[in-house]
Amino acid sequence: MRTFNVYSHPVQGLKAVKAGFSWPGLFFGFFWMLVKGLWGLAILWFMLSFATPLATALVIQLGESGALSPSSAELLGVSVYTGGYLALWLAPGFRGNKWRERNLAKRGYEFLSAVRAKTPDAAIAEQARAA
Repeated sequence: MRTFNVYSHPVQGLKAVKAGFSWPGLFFGFFWMLVKGLWGLAILWFMLSFATPLATALVIQLGESGALSPSSAELLGVSVYTGGYLALWLAPGFRGNKWRERNLAKRGYEFLSAVRAKTPDAAIAEQARAA
């Protein structure tokens, strides 16, 4: 059994969001954000996925120009690249469901309760029975 936070909208009805880690967010990142309607975050994620190699190239360029020693520029470049992509990969998994809840609240959904169920549909059915 998982815990789902159930939200209600006067027109759209009920939605359930799993509390905790989002495996689909981890594995499908950008596409998961698009499917879940997290447009702003998806655009930011897309831009950062292009900014990461650009920042890496800038750091390496600093090493080639003499502003940094070549070995420290290479180490810093690898760190920027690895850290940037690791953060982009992990953030939707760890924060994705909280992002969804914030998005629902902005769109007029109201938190009803936390429900223990196997699936989001089961959580919504449980909440409907309780109401």
